[in-house]
Amino acid sequence: MRAADGQRHISGAEGIYDDGQVYEHAIRFIQRAMGHERGLPGEIHLSIEKIEGKPIFIKSLPVWTCSSEGVECSRGNVRLLLDMAGVSHFAIEKAEALVFTTGGKAGAFMLDICSGQGLETKKKTFRVSRMGFQAEASLRLDKLLSSYGLSHYRIKEALVLASKVAFADEVLCELCVSDDPSYTTGYVASRRLGYVRIPHIKALGSAVGGRVFFIKPTVNLERLVNYLESVPVLINEISENVYFGDINEFASAYNS
Repeated sequence: MRAADGQRHISGAEGIYDDGQVYEHAIRFIQRAMGHERGLPGEIHLSIEKIEGKPIFIKSLPVWTCSSEGVECSRGNVRLLLDMAGVSHFAIEKAEALVFTTGGKAGAFMLDICSGQGLETKKKTFRVSRMGFQAEASLRLDKLLSSYGLSHYRIKEALVLASKVAFADEVLCELCVSDDPSYTTGYVASRRLGYVRIPHIKALGSAVGGRVFFIKPTVNLERLVNYLESVPVLINEISENVYFGDINEFASAYNS
């Protein structure tokens, strides 16, 4: 589902479901678009298609919530996490400019991890698509996250996207900040970092946000974009690791 008001992105959602669940989730997606805090969309596009072929099965990333005292602290945590992942300061500065000064853009940007330059594709931004959970894995994750007070639907949706992206060898890590004014938790994610949630990443009421993928220097962009947009991926195994701590605790665990 994609909802917009002219050129302004309002809402988006998707999943891979058994045929008996399609109607239920289609209605839920439409209700979500119609009741979004960013306003009533001028148009809603709902697409339903049959997935052909066998999907790739992967394990979800471990979840870490990095405590923060406020926006300034959280922005510092973002820089530290990206630096730990191996992103250059050039690329970090470019990503901050994209994510913390704009909003309402659908899709993701790709930056070279060394130069910080945007990578040329046929489209300026693109969407990660065709991802979901096997039914049993979805129920296990719901139970796990609820036991830690992390039952918000955004966490589950972000985790499946971050896990699919991290599975791509060409992607070093990802930075994401929601442009919804009431949701102020962003994340940094990679295969080694896991899915690191960062509360207070922006001020409440701010509509800035965006998604950036940091790409390794040698990359087949056509193959990468095809995987991110078109290859179906299902999570069939759930990482049971859920952590809470500050950036120093995370760094200690990361380096151990």
